[in-house]
Amino acid sequence: MNVTKTLTNAGMDSEFTHLRTVRIGHGPIADIAVSGGTLVVTNYGDNSVSLINAENLTVDATVAVIGEPLAAAVAGDHAYIGSTSASYDSVSVVHTDTKAVIAAHPVALNLTGVAAGPDGKRIFVGGAGQYGADLAVIEATTDQVSTIELAGIIVDAVRVTPDGRRFYAAVSDTYGGNLVVVDAHAARIIGAVPIGAPIRDVGVSADGSTACVLSFDPRWGGAVDVIDAGTNEIAATVKIGGSPTQMTLSPDGTRAYVVDDDHIVVMCTVTNEAIDTIAVGAQPSCVAASPDGGRLYIADYAGVLTVFSLAPATTLPRFQAMAMDVIAVPVAQELEPTAV
Repeated sequence: MNVTKTLTNAGMDSEFTHLRTVRIGHGPIADIAVSGGTLVVTNYGDNSVSLINAENLTVDATVAVIGEPLAAAVAGDHAYIGSTSASYDSVSVVHTDTKAVIAAHPVALNLTGVAAGPDGKRIFVGGAGQYGADLAVIEATTDQVSTIELAGIIVDAVRVTPDGRRFYAAVSDTYGGNLVVVDAHAARIIGAVPIGAPIRDVGVSADGSTACVLSFDPRWGGAVDVIDAGTNEIAATVKIGGSPTQMTLSPDGTRAYVVDDDHIVVMCTVTNEAIDTIAVGAQPSCVAASPDGGRLYIADYAGVLTVFSLAPATTLPRFQAMAMDVIAVPVAQELEPTAV
């Protein structure tokens, strides 16, 4: 049964401790991806990506890519960077150990999102083609590309399940959106979940059991639909208001971290309530969680990465919820990068 509710100001004691603020220094950051010991951030206006040591939070290298990088995905020691340029859009493959571009895959669409299977053999690219929303599936070893045409104007986000068996494409038009479910091996659509507004982002839990869809409607603002991945049905819809743009889930799927205007909304997907907001001193652009769930990374349009440690998540009954806490991070704690 789908339950619709409006996000309340219920909350709990803060789970977050500010660790460090790192100034990347290459302009606005468009996306973050995390794999093992490396953080990958896309420097949109600089045509580059920065590789950051996840342990000591130092910038190990900044690597030039073709075009303006707006999306990042990781699999093992490879990062997949979706970029746009005046001549063509493409996906650059960066080896995070050698810190070099080892391949580039042009795509015949206006790229908006990229994802990769856990083994890196297939790259999934979403965007707008000649006649509407398109998905491109790239075989990384052969460069063979197959295209899946979708009903809609544009693919807003692409996410692969952790086991690599299927992926989600968020497709939107003027009136609403659909979360399209695709068999990754057969490149075949196996389902779709109607969403009541144009989609901004999609998050998938580490076990693949939960997907959350972030959407925006001018009438009520943002909303998060919690999807049961087993049935492809909406289990709950939470209206959060504001103007959200991006989202990620904690690995266990119990937290949704939503970028909204000048802060991050932290939502519990179990109780469907806000439990915190986080402000970082500049307008945030994207957020990511570490694979072990122990850290949260927030990047902003000033080119700064702010890192928090996360206490083990606990979910309180609704009647025990307290007033929402706001965490403000002092700008004075910024650190300069150690390498360029």
